[in-house]
Amino acid sequence: MKKTLLAALALIAAAPSAFAYTCRVDMVDMRGRLLDTFYGREDYNGMCRDGLRDCNRELRIRGMNPGVNGRCVLNNNTPVPNPYPNPNPYPNPNPNPYPNPNPYPNPRMDLDVSLIVENQLVVLHGYSNGDIFNQCMSANMPFGSVDEMTMVTNNSRVRRLTTSGWWSNRQDICNVVMQNLDLTGNPGRTYIQAYGSFENRAFNINASTKAEALSQCFDAYRATGLSTSDELTIGVGNAPMRRITTSGWWNNSGMVCNEVMKAIDAVIF
Repeated sequence: MKKTLLAALALIAAAPSAFAYTCRVDMVDMRGRLLDTFYGREDYNGMCRDGLRDCNRELRIRGMNPGVNGRCVLNNNTPVPNPYPNPNPYPNPNPNPYPNPNPYPNPRMDLDVSLIVENQLVVLHGYSNGDIFNQCMSANMPFGSVDEMTMVTNNSRVRRLTTSGWWSNRQDICNVVMQNLDLTGNPGRTYIQAYGSFENRAFNINASTKAEALSQCFDAYRATGLSTSDELTIGVGNAPMRRITTSGWWNNSGMVCNEVMKAIDAVIF
C-alpha cells in the first residue's frame, strides 16, 4: 500500500512537467531597468505569447502605459528554469498512441485582432473566425453613434472602416469586423519598434505584431490627454523620421493611430 501511494504521488508530481516554461519576458522602464519578469511557453511561431500578454496586462494594472513609461521585452539570452521538474524515472506505462500536442496546428488560424471603435480599444484573440465573432459579440464597446473603426489582424495592413450611416448595435459592428478579417499578413511574430511624438508628446511602441502595435498606439495617445491633434512625427526601426500632418483635425485615437499604422506598414510589410 505504501509503495502504491508513493508511486501515485510521483505521477501527480510529474504531470505539470508538460507545462514547463520555455521563454522569458522582462518588464523594463524606459531606461532599460528591470522591473519584473514573466515566463511562458513558446508558441509554434517561436514567440512568448503568454509572457508578453501577462507583462502587458501587469503594465496596465500598475497604471503604466506600454511604450511610454514601461515596456515588455523578449529575453532570449537567459535560460528559463523548469518550475516543475520531473522526479519520476519511470515512463508512463500507458502512453497515448495518438498524441496531439497542438489542437490548432494551422498557424494562419492564430488570430489577434485589435480594433479602435471611435475612442475605445477592443482586443480579440482566437484560433478561428468563430472565436473572434463570439468574443466580439461579448465585448464592451460603444453603440448608437458609431461610424468609424480602425482595425488590424495579426500583421495585416491597417484598415480604416467607415459608413455613411451608423453602426447601431453589436451585431452591426461584429459583422463589419468579420467581413474585414485580413489573413494575408504574416501570422507569425516579428519585432516592431516605432517612436516619435503626438503634438510634442513623446511615445514609444515595442510590439511583436501589428495588432499589438495598434493597441500600444491607443494607450500611448490616450496617455497624452489630447482630444484633437493635427501633427505627429514617427520613426519606424532605422527608417528616417517622418512628420505627418492633416489640413483638418484628427478627432480621436482611431484617426491618429491609423496614421501611425500606415507609417509602420510603409516599412514593415
